[in-house]
Amino acid sequence: MDYKQFTAIDLAADPGFIDWVLRPDTTNTAFWETFLAKNPDRAGEVDAARQLVTGWQIIPRIRPDESMREIWLKIEAEQISPSQPFVIHRTWSHYQRWAAVLVGVLMLAMASLWVIRNVGPKRYATGKGETKAVQLPDGSSVVLAANSSIDILGDWQPDHPRELALQGEAFFSVVHQPNHQAFRVKTPDNLRVEVLGTTFTVSERATKTQVVLTTGKVALYIDKAAKPLLMKPGELVDIPKAQQDKIVRRTVNPTVYSAWKDNQFVFENTSLGEIAAIIEADFGDTVQFSDAFLKDRRVTLRLPNRDLDLLLTSLAEIHDLTIDRRTNGIVITENPSIR
Repeated sequence: MDYKQFTAIDLAADPGFIDWVLRPDTTNTAFWETFLAKNPDRAGEVDAARQLVTGWQIIPRIRPDESMREIWLKIEAEQISPSQPFVIHRTWSHYQRWAAVLVGVLMLAMASLWVIRNVGPKRYATGKGETKAVQLPDGSSVVLAANSSIDILGDWQPDHPRELALQGEAFFSVVHQPNHQAFRVKTPDNLRVEVLGTTFTVSERATKTQVVLTTGKVALYIDKAAKPLLMKPGELVDIPKAQQDKIVRRTVNPTVYSAWKDNQFVFENTSLGEIAAIIEADFGDTVQFSDAFLKDRRVTLRLPNRDLDLLLTSLAEIHDLTIDRRTNGIVITENPSIR
């Protein structure tokens, strides 16, 4: 069965899915965990369906034959004797009550689904070395880098901008809305990225926030600046957190800056200092250089897997370095033979 095409309602009505939610075992758990690993974009529908199934359990589950038998027993118990005038309203009142129960169940299910779809989780986060694909309420998608989080702000009503707060790094693919509803990404340093429909990467780190535009148009509202900075596809803008530093704007290859979402390392004339900052942000390992000048050495490199040991080995080979990975961090030194 092709569960990739199922909506939350379809899943909530599927016997196999219901069995997993209510009676998990080794077999069905393995199946659904594998499904989610292969289809991370369906996580939102699966979460919604799980909550829908558990929400339905507020009403006791009665098999159809038991339900009908109970109804008829109640009707027969209140039937009038043949000597009495025939009155139909008593029996009809029972049907009305049972119809009201059914309507109530359906309304509860619809209300639960509305809450799940329109309110849902307000926060998504990743841990060390982890990435996560998130489907947003408007159909837009976000891929979170390691040690990052987004918070959905407000209820995203049609007459208000779609807003969320980012800490860390994320790749956004924004769906344009028929009413031209704005989409805003806010960072802790008062930067606001505003778009209508586009793909871009935002990296909010300790010393700077970086925005790389892949497609579409982006307007950057930088703290108290009077006018927004308008970006074009293929541009990178670095906004330093130290006020005395200048904003840097240059043309780049955008895929280099979003390769992490495809579990790759891609560097293009990137300094070892910048690579060290990425390692610290994504993997949590502190990086120390024996000599500060080593930070300025540059690397052009593509690795098909985002494996930290493989990266360190490659850097050591390229620049003839000794890289010592210890429990308390990583130390990079130049080999004495080349001094």
